[in-house]
Amino acid sequence: MRLAFDDIIRVHAKFGSASEIIEQRRAVYQLPTELLAEHGSGIADPDVLDNPMTRGSLGAVLSGMRSYDRSALRPVAELAVEPVMVAGCIVRVAGSVSAPDVLADAVDRIGAELGRHGSIARPLTVLTSDRPAFASGYRRLRDGVELAVGVAPGLALDLLAHVALFAMLESDSSSRLGSASVREYPGVVLLPAPISTVEAAEALIHEGAHQKFFDLAITRAIFGPDQYTAPRFAPSWAATAAMRSWPLEQTFAAFHAYCCLAAFFDAVRRWPEHHPVAPSLLPVAAPRAAEIGEWLARHGRFLGHDGHVLLEGLLGRRGAQLESGQEPPADVLAGGGRVIAREFGDRTLVARRGTPVDLSWVPTRAPNPST
Repeated sequence: MRLAFDDIIRVHAKFGSASEIIEQRRAVYQLPTELLAEHGSGIADPDVLDNPMTRGSLGAVLSGMRSYDRSALRPVAELAVEPVMVAGCIVRVAGSVSAPDVLADAVDRIGAELGRHGSIARPLTVLTSDRPAFASGYRRLRDGVELAVGVAPGLALDLLAHVALFAMLESDSSSRLGSASVREYPGVVLLPAPISTVEAAEALIHEGAHQKFFDLAITRAIFGPDQYTAPRFAPSWAATAAMRSWPLEQTFAAFHAYCCLAAFFDAVRRWPEHHPVAPSLLPVAAPRAAEIGEWLARHGRFLGHDGHVLLEGLLGRRGAQLESGQEPPADVLAGGGRVIAREFGDRTLVARRGTPVDLSWVPTRAPNPST
């Protein structure tokens, strides 16, 4: 079943609005800062919690790979030029003098991946506002966001809400790079300075879908406990050995993005003046989504309860045999160590101090009628 963008919005809405999902995602990062702060309080500023580099740093802290350093966590606004508003949604574009250095780790990860495919010969470079190409790239990026919102308003705004920062790359250092996201630094969309508005619009839908998926993956039970034992997916269109198989998370993220791109293509193709040109993924999105979706349906045992809900909604039908999601341990609030919790309706995020900090989503406990 081929979904329209309104259908995808309804699937996303099963998990709450974009603002509700983002509030819960912020709590995943904010609660550990309360536990780890030696002096003063944790971080509450959304401008800091939304910074992709803050999220990357705290992700490393949560995994035990890095010590907590409050001074390293900065507002995303420090990286961006003056933001613009599109239909009430903020659009930030990196352009400050410090942006190339601050974003270096995220950019290097993309460069390393391209190197595995033999697609890059020189380091990628973030475009800053003092470069001659910045103004025209910024204009096309802004116009592309407005185009996406004009063609598929509900879907574009739903995805745009999860993008904290766009970063344009020098075209001479990224000639074979399309748009890209970095799982370790969620919230940032990297793309060459766009040469057309439809290219920028496609980048928003493609990478915005990844950012939405990243936020769902850390706030919902998308994957089951055996996620890392799942077989790898081999796309039929793989051009190189490095592309021949994907782990489960990358496969599901690609499926979600292709579903969004296919729906956007169905909408934008009614506007002849905005037809995409090669190497756009829009014309191939629907068949690729179908191929990946069928594979995921056959391997549904590796998904969590919410992963089944998302997959079946995007397939437009019942997927693989449903299995119950893993129930949270009954004693999650028991035991030693400082614990803090935050309720979000029928779900509660529980954080326990340790090395690393332990985070659990559990059902909100009903009040005891005898108390």
